[in-house]
Amino acid sequence: MHKNLKNGLLYVDKQKENLSEIGKVIDTWRFAMERESRDRRHYISNHLRNVVYTDPITRLVEEKFNNKKLFGDGTESTIRIHLMIEGIRYEFHLNVVPLLIDPGFQAILHSGSSPEYPSSDVFDLCCRHIINCMLKLEHNRSELDEKVQMILQSRQKNINLTALNSVGPFSNSFQENRIRSAIFNKIISFFMTKFPVSSMAGILLPLTLLKKF
Repeated sequence: MHKNLKNGLLYVDKQKENLSEIGKVIDTWRFAMERESRDRRHYISNHLRNVVYTDPITRLVEEKFNNKKLFGDGTESTIRIHLMIEGIRYEFHLNVVPLLIDPGFQAILHSGSSPEYPSSDVFDLCCRHIINCMLKLEHNRSELDEKVQMILQSRQKNINLTALNSVGPFSNSFQENRIRSAIFNKIISFFMTKFPVSSMAGILLPLTLLKKF
């Protein structure tokens, strides 16, 4: 597999992995907020509980793959993958996930210093954006998988062609067998003209054994 295509697959998989973990943290955060709301319990230092969630989210957002950002605000340069498959050039673009451009996600990130939980509307907005980003990553992964299949099919064609040529009528082993068979047949024809049929058995047996070498 092309090295740049393999790196592209690993890059997208890392984006999906981190984005999935961010979604899990936000789901846990929201569940804690709803549970407190039902129990009607209030804590003096709610902002400390927010930090418990914002810290791992920030860490996941700031992680990189091969020194390239996973997430950004949409202004980052595109990662380009160039491929050559059966003489045709392909150019594939991988974008940094624009997670930080969403107002809901920005509100989530900056809620660590707030004494109150984010509102349900903020959570809804943030979750919708994460889902949209995940759908885009799934699309990118599908396109990369399609290119992988094209490469594998191209390689299989080459393997089949090589195997076909190796047993074709012009292969060395085939030509050698034809020459040996022709020589053997001429020797048999010669002896048949010189000796009676009754004595041919004793002559043909050693010749047949010789033919195998």
